[in-house]
Amino acid sequence: MNRKKTLKTLLAYVPADRAFADRLRKVLSEREDIELVAREVREDKRWQAKVTEELRGCDLFVAVLSPGSITSDWLGHELGFAFATCRAVVAVKTRPDLDLPVKLHGLFWLGKEDALKLSEWEAILPKFGGQFFRFISRDPYESPVGA
Repeated sequence: MNRKKTLKTLLAYVPADRAFADRLRKVLSEREDIELVAREVREDKRWQAKVTEELRGCDLFVAVLSPGSITSDWLGHELGFAFATCRAVVAVKTRPDLDLPVKLHGLFWLGKEDALKLSEWEAILPKFGGQFFRFISRDPYESPVGA
């Protein structure tokens, strides 16, 4: 049975993480309910409009966090935009000892090896559960459910 692709997912990573991102992209592409847009984070003003459009259109933002990406101002802006517009965010840490800046401490994250297992994605997406799907489909200016 073919399920309709329902989660427009933006995978963001810095150029140094391209090899890992390619592997992660392959895993996420195996899910029939994910429509994947993957792109490198480029610190270039010309990309700002395109990035904003991609972020506005996504339901799930997956950020690859590495020593190089956590110092990227651009990735920080993208994460901020994703939070501000009530997108679901999953971070993938490329190293277990990666010391995240305080501003990233509240992220839901997966380790590198877990993120490459389809079973982990099948386990976590439903954990966002009905709330995940309600959350991503609600108007970002409404009060959160139960508030």
